[in-house]
Amino acid sequence: MMGHTGTHAINATLYSDLKFDPIKDFAPVSPLISFNNILIVPRRQPRDVSQELVALAKSKPGGLSYGSQGVGTGGHLLGVLLAKQTGTTLVHVPYRGVAPAATDMVAGRLDMMFFSYITAKPHVDNGTLRMLAIAGSKRHPVIP
Repeated sequence: MMGHTGTHAINATLYSDLKFDPIKDFAPVSPLISFNNILIVPRRQPRDVSQELVALAKSKPGGLSYGSQGVGTGGHLLGVLLAKQTGTTLVHVPYRGVAPAATDMVAGRLDMMFFSYITAKPHVDNGTLRMLAIAGSKRHPVIP
């Protein structure tokens, strides 16, 4: 069996009636994969998350939209955290997975989204999406 952030961290904070204890009922064997999400915007959006994007979010009635892979996912909660820390309004648009959300990002129907570098790389390389920030304590060695 394989656990992940959703089953062993997020669900435990969102739901009080879980049928298992993610700490007591499981024993870790080995980490398989680890990655930080990155903040992606369409190429037409501001280039600086700390100033331009926050100013845009504060100036737009109703706030900016951000997509996620679904309710309670890392992308969803990172958007909530970003809004709280910057004092902005962000409108959550949940999708059924990253692919349809990425399609809407490329089409410009969303203002921003947190997702993996691996998913974003082809769109970043061809210039349709731009990376603004990484959700981590340090730079990723592959991302300048």
